Amino acid sequence: MRRACHLTFVVSAAAALTLAAQAAEPPPIAASPSANVPPTATRADPGPEIWYGHQTLIADGLSFAAGGIALVLAIENPPHQRDPAGALTALMFTGYLLGAPMIHGIHGHGLRALGSLGIRLGLPTAGLLVGALIACTGHYCVGNSNELNLPEASPVPIYLGLGLGGLGAIAIDAFHSAYDEPESPSGARFLLIPTGQGLALAGRF
Repeated sequence: MRRACHLTFVVSAAAALTLAAQAAEPPPIAASPSANVPPTATRADPGPEIWYGHQTLIADGLSFAAGGIALVLAIENPPHQRDPAGALTALMFTGYLLGAPMIHGIHGHGLRALGSLGIRLGLPTAGLLVGALIACTGHYCVGNSNELNLPEASPVPIYLGLGLGGLGAIAIDAFHSAYDEPESPSGARFLLIPTGQGLALAGRF
C-alpha cells in the first residue's frame, strides 16, 4: 500500500513539473503580415547622361569652314566673280543658325531646339550692340557731318562682340544643352527574395 502511494505521488509530481514547464514557455509569436510581403525593389541607377555635343560642334565647324572658304574666294576673285563666295557665306550663316537646333530636334528636344535658335540669334546681336557702344564712345560713328571732329570709330569692337556672342552660343549648345537622358537598363532579371514562408521568385522584364 505504501509503494502504491509513493508511486502515485511520484507520477503526480512529474505531471505537475511538466505543466509548470509548459506554462513557463512564452507563447508563439504570430507572424507579422508584413513579413510575407517581399521587399520593395529599388530602382536601378540609370547611369550618367549621354553627351552629344560633338555633333553640334561638328555642324558648327563645317559651317565656319564654308565661311573660311568664302572669305578666301572673296579675297582672290574680283567682285564680279564672287558668286561662289556669296553662296558659301549664306551656307555658313544657315548652318550656324539651324545646324545645332536641328540636331536637338533629332534627339527629341523640341524646346531645346527653339532655345538654341534663340541664343544663336540673341547672343551675337547683344555682342554686336555692346561692341558698337564701345566703338562709338568718344568716336564718330554715323551721320554725314563730324562737327566735333571726333576720330573715326574702329570696327574691331563690333566684330569682336559679334564673334564672342557667336562662340558663346556654340559653347552653351555643346557643353550645356547637348545631353540626352540616360536609357533605362533593359533585359530580364530574376531574383530570389526570402519571405516569412520561404523563398519567392521575382522577375523584371
